[in-house]
Amino acid sequence: MTAAARLPGTVLETRHLRLVQAIADTGSVTRAGDQLHLTQSAVSRQLAELEDRLGLRLFARVKKRLAITPAGEHLLDASRRILDDLVSAERELRARGGAAARWPLRVSTACHTCYHWLPPALRAFQKRHPDADLRIVLEATPDPIPPLLRGELELAIVHGAVRRRELAVEPLFDDEVVALVPPEHRLATRRHLESGDLHGATLLAFGSAGPDALWFRRTFLGRAVPRDLRAVPITEVMMELVKADAGIAIVHRWVAEPQIRSGAVVALRLTRGGLWKSWQAVHARSAQHVDALRDLAALIRQARIGAGQRRTPRAVNRHASARRVVVR
Repeated sequence: MTAAARLPGTVLETRHLRLVQAIADTGSVTRAGDQLHLTQSAVSRQLAELEDRLGLRLFARVKKRLAITPAGEHLLDASRRILDDLVSAERELRARGGAAARWPLRVSTACHTCYHWLPPALRAFQKRHPDADLRIVLEATPDPIPPLLRGELELAIVHGAVRRRELAVEPLFDDEVVALVPPEHRLATRRHLESGDLHGATLLAFGSAGPDALWFRRTFLGRAVPRDLRAVPITEVMMELVKADAGIAIVHRWVAEPQIRSGAVVALRLTRGGLWKSWQAVHARSAQHVDALRDLAALIRQARIGAGQRRTPRAVNRHASARRVVVR
């Protein structure tokens, strides 16, 4: 007996799996035929043939609708797994077999804290687009727009308005920026702060220069002059300095949410309505894989929203009208 003869045979083909899915999803032979581009008689014939081969009833007619049987349910579950695996396998084979055809997708953001919420969207994108050679360009983080314009990036995630005709902007979500003080601080009982409240204060931020600091100075501080604006790149160190009353931290709310909930620090809104930073994904309008870049932006936009974050309306940047930062 040959090795081939010893292999267990099967009556199932991929067309059978698609047939079962279509009938289960539509509950009708006619609508299943429309979905599969087959006639009603062809669908009925294929179903009868499959049930005859298996010796099992997969569907039963109940009040003019086909209801799936327990055996059909079992086959339906298996068919969804198998067809999904086949699609993934084909994508991986194309990506591996045509490694030379992979296209670069270099991504950077205007703030290091973005890399905490970005990875889940990147993982989902890589599954959908295995032919993309996805890379994070950390060195472009302080200001990714110039590298994007030079063709060194395919996607930049920034805040503030972008006025370049050759660039397309995809709104993502809004991030609230708050001030953190210890519970015993003189400002801790305030409902919100205005720029004058920070005049002469020592401020702690993840960066003391660059577009992020410039945005804060222009959108909130205005004429107020802090005594010092210190860069503290490590969250844990910043929280300890706040607790020791060594400065007022200016951070995205979600960064300090565990300390806020525990009562170790107090979060104060900046202005009555809060100070919101609107994040956007930016890419060249002429990008070769523009549909994939839009797909990545959509995945980021659909990601889980954390504390102090809210989804941005697609059409309007609500916080860019009064004070606008222009990225050139």
